[in-house]
Amino acid sequence: DATRPRIVVLAELYSVGHAMHRIYGASIESLRHRFETILMTGGAAIGEGLGETFDAVDETPFDPLDPDAFCAAVRGHRPDVLYLPSVGMRFVSILVSNLRLAPIQVMTFGHPATTHSPYIDYAIAHDGVVADPTTIAETVIVRDPAVRFLDHPQGGGMTAVVRERPRTVRLAVPAWIRKVTPAFLAACAVIAERARRPLCFVFFPNTANTAYQAFRRRIERLLPAEVHATTSYADYLDRLNGCDLFLSTFPFGAANGIVDAARCALPIVNLRGREMHSNTDAVMSARLGLPGWLSTDSVEAYIEAVLTLVHDDASRVTISRDLAAADVESVFLHDRPVDDFAQIFDGLYRHHESIQAAGRHTWSHAELVALDGERENTIGGQA
Repeated sequence: DATRPRIVVLAELYSVGHAMHRIYGASIESLRHRFETILMTGGAAIGEGLGETFDAVDETPFDPLDPDAFCAAVRGHRPDVLYLPSVGMRFVSILVSNLRLAPIQVMTFGHPATTHSPYIDYAIAHDGVVADPTTIAETVIVRDPAVRFLDHPQGGGMTAVVRERPRTVRLAVPAWIRKVTPAFLAACAVIAERARRPLCFVFFPNTANTAYQAFRRRIERLLPAEVHATTSYADYLDRLNGCDLFLSTFPFGAANGIVDAARCALPIVNLRGREMHSNTDAVMSARLGLPGWLSTDSVEAYIEAVLTLVHDDASRVTISRDLAAADVESVFLHDRPVDDFAQIFDGLYRHHESIQAAGRHTWSHAELVALDGERENTIGGQA
């Protein structure tokens, strides 16, 4: 399409139920309003119907032992912009983030860590989640709207179960296996030691087969725990709904998991940090109206917050009932129109040279829009 600049969207993972689509699907769809969009996944399967939201889908496979063919296919589209929804979950994104395949290269934080690559020009983040901009190497573009999600196809229609006086308090840990760090497990061990009533840590590590078996055996040796293998989303929600509170892992917290916890009316305890992956949970908890003491700044405060909820049924139930009465859908879900995302890409495309020349580390959406007015004034003055 000669009338629209071209974006290649290089997605590591992209299916209807996956976190990448839940967080960025609506934003990515909006790009088509202003750009010709081409999806590349390195040959990985995409969800049914998702290809229809792009102008084209390139199924060129990515071979990590011989990546030249895939990179040549990216260059062959002659993209004006290369966009990576996430970097770090698959080798293809890590490799491509260290190459120059388009004049402008942009990432979002589907995997919330900076690349430290000179070839990623911009990183787009939602307002409030960047606690310390110096932890991000890329030029940061801040979106105005708070993060919103597309619903999971199996989501909705559930009623939260609030257990008032459980014999055993069940502490949910819905976290990918790699987020369950030694520091987090050490804190869990202290919680188990100090607890004055029976408790059970319920892990959802999103893994199966031998990796699941190894993880389960390790966790069950360390803690009073249940460990569940990957299931359908509906079954996962049903099990989560049988828990009493939600423990965010640290230093790498959650995002979609916070939405799931809110639907199940689970109080969310989290530990803030300097980097974005340690700050998102606190921002999302604040949007839910959760008490501020559940978002902590030290491991000891985290442990004490969990123990307060374990020992004080009345406080825990009050928080859960407030969450159950909240309209989680209106806080976190949206009806798809997200014009700000396409506007940001349009501003980066048209003002890239000016932005780079300014040498600033952080720009807001409003400041990008203001560049249009500055350009008009400059042109008018020259005339």
